[in-house]
Amino acid sequence: MRIRPILISGALALLALPALASGWPAWSAAFPSLPCSDGWAGCMVGGTHIGPGMVKDAAGRPIPSDARVGWFDLQATGSLSPFVSLSAYTGPLGGEVAVVEAPPAPPVEQPRVEASRPVEQPRVEQPRVEQPRVESPPPSMTRPITAPAATASSAPPSAQTVKTTPPPVAPTTVPPATTAKTAPVTAPVTAPTTAPTAIAAKTTTTAPAVTPTAAPTSITPKTIGPTVVPPPTAAAAGDDSCTDLVKLEPQAMLGQLRPGQAKCIEGRIGTEGAQTMKDKLSRVLIANAEGKGDKAEWERLVKRHLEDIDRSDPDMCFKYATQLSRGGVGRATGVIRWADYALENKQKWSGATYTKRVYDLYRMKAEAANKLWADAEETFATKEHTDENEAKAAKWRGTTKDFAREWLDYAKASGQDTKNAMAICVSAAGNKSFCEG
Repeated sequence: MRIRPILISGALALLALPALASGWPAWSAAFPSLPCSDGWAGCMVGGTHIGPGMVKDAAGRPIPSDARVGWFDLQATGSLSPFVSLSAYTGPLGGEVAVVEAPPAPPVEQPRVEASRPVEQPRVEQPRVEQPRVESPPPSMTRPITAPAATASSAPPSAQTVKTTPPPVAPTTVPPATTAKTAPVTAPVTAPTTAPTAIAAKTTTTAPAVTPTAAPTSITPKTIGPTVVPPPTAAAAGDDSCTDLVKLEPQAMLGQLRPGQAKCIEGRIGTEGAQTMKDKLSRVLIANAEGKGDKAEWERLVKRHLEDIDRSDPDMCFKYATQLSRGGVGRATGVIRWADYALENKQKWSGATYTKRVYDLYRMKAEAANKLWADAEETFATKEHTDENEAKAAKWRGTTKDFAREWLDYAKASGQDTKNAMAICVSAAGNKSFCEG
């Protein structure tokens, strides 16, 4: 009945060996210290507690609690919005700190030391001694003596007569302590050493026969090592296969895919015929790049995914447009493009996610157009004062005005901040009446 729990515990321990070998720093990204978007270590979002540790996405897969968007479904989490205010502290303010006195330590009783009792020696009965029948020593008694070649030639003449039959021993010459019945009473190690030595006191021909200490010394560790302890074998190479994507998802989430595994997935993307499988393979690579913090690789993979595989995911379009909006004027047209793709599929969102993301998309479009307008105005005024550059500046000014008005209207309708939207709108329109109408 106890064998099954032991086997289960051993299997669990073997499964946990790769995690233990990887070390804690490899898992530190999965357990953030401040996961809440307002900077706290713990908070309540929509009735759900957010704290350091792991949470689950809509499919039940574990993700870090500070992830704003799910790794594989790109759905919003409780820690998405960075625009919420700090949580209010509802605990007591001021007051005295209660001093908790430590309880007195219990008295330590000294262990009672009892005097050791003397070991009683076994009572040895005097057996009836009969004429022993002396035979040649067994092979086990002669092997330790004859093993070394050097000692066989240098032994005294009396040692060469070990294999000969010794003369009968008179009953009066055998001491009582060496009788046959005393061997089970004494320790097993001393039994073979006491009887022969007692006989050797009267018959010197059998003295060299008992040398039990010679057997271990004749076998050195050098003769045992090569046969008993084999040399360590080389570690098996890592498995770089990519057939089981479910098994690779946790590694990708932590950015721990090996180069061979990533190369295998890239190869499958080029050969797979089904678009759904290409989508899954591409998302594993995107999650791995995000887990490693490689922004350049993440942008390359997301751009390839949106342009070549699928652009109907508003979450991925939103994340890519957000990343591009952090750049300069050279990325502004990309921000507008992917923000428009996200708005085309905004019906996939709902609730607070819908209102917040649509607001951010309108904001990113207006700010990107404003960057392009400012750059065109600077080029026309300071570099090339041409009709083409003047038309370009006028075009981006009108686009900025329209995008800012869209942002302002949605901000008013959804009850969100309108200050920045109004400022850009008035700057592009030249008057406040256009923006307030």
